[in-house]
Amino acid sequence: MKKLTFLFLAVAFWSCKLFPESIGKVDKSPKHKVRLNGTFIREVNEGYWLFSKLSCDNKPEVYKDTLTLDGTVYHQVFFAKIIPEKLDKDYKNLDLAPCSPSIDVYAKNDTLRKQVPGFGDREFLVMENVVGVQ
Repeated sequence: MKKLTFLFLAVAFWSCKLFPESIGKVDKSPKHKVRLNGTFIREVNEGYWLFSKLSCDNKPEVYKDTLTLDGTVYHQVFFAKIIPEKLDKDYKNLDLAPCSPSIDVYAKNDTLRKQVPGFGDREFLVMENVVGVQ
């Protein structure tokens, strides 16, 4: 009887590994303090990745944090300083296509306004200590 119970439990645990979307694996985002949902625009210099809180073709009535790159105007932009080695193992999807919507960026710290190298004296919203991108 014990062998039969052990065999049943072994098969149950093995099936949870085989089918991670099943009830055996709980979807758990990385431990974070801040989560921003944005539209990926492109990677810029020194590990900074540019996102917008809006879709690429959306133009708001209030023009806040606007940036023009290669003749295209992006609104409500923010930068994420991403170091791939520091990302959570299950949340390191950096295969991002430009204007791909609904990207979740997770960070340990709150966002702050600071200058981004290569963009002059303007201050932008920046996420540092990013732990996941999905």
